[in-house]
Amino acid sequence: MKKISLPHPELVQALLKQIKITARVNHSLDKNTGISYEIYSYSGPNDPVAFYNESGNIYVTETLHRTFPQYADLVAYHETEEIKFKRGGNAHGEAHVKAWLSELSLVNKIYSTETELKNYIDWRISIYSQGKIPHKEVVAKQLMVLLLKNPHPSLEISEFIKNNGL
Repeated sequence: MKKISLPHPELVQALLKQIKITARVNHSLDKNTGISYEIYSYSGPNDPVAFYNESGNIYVTETLHRTFPQYADLVAYHETEEIKFKRGGNAHGEAHVKAWLSELSLVNKIYSTETELKNYIDWRISIYSQGKIPHKEVVAKQLMVLLLKNPHPSLEISEFIKNNGL
């Protein structure tokens, strides 16, 4: 299978040398959506929530999987979709936006209450660095408004993702 270009291959290679794989997850999120990822432990600085290598293997931190297993699944789903879009010929940025739209569509199917949806969106935005998204609470609130107005991926949500550095 074709290798996937990585935005920071040197970081991925360094992480892969330091992590310890503790488990493998293979299951379905719904009747049409399967995911597969490695759970890893890592005690170094800048522990990413999830990442993938150039072969398309997805890694999710053990801390997230232990604390919020469904969130870990959703982040792995996002990575799965991003890989799929990259393999389909999309550049990294476009693949990332499309993966966000796929993730948000699935999140809207899984979470039946506004509170569940808000909790996930708040958490999802919180994992970005303060430097990347300086006003996380505002961005999370605005994204919630868009999702409640239009629960299916839309051009408006796509533009919001791009304009806010998600």
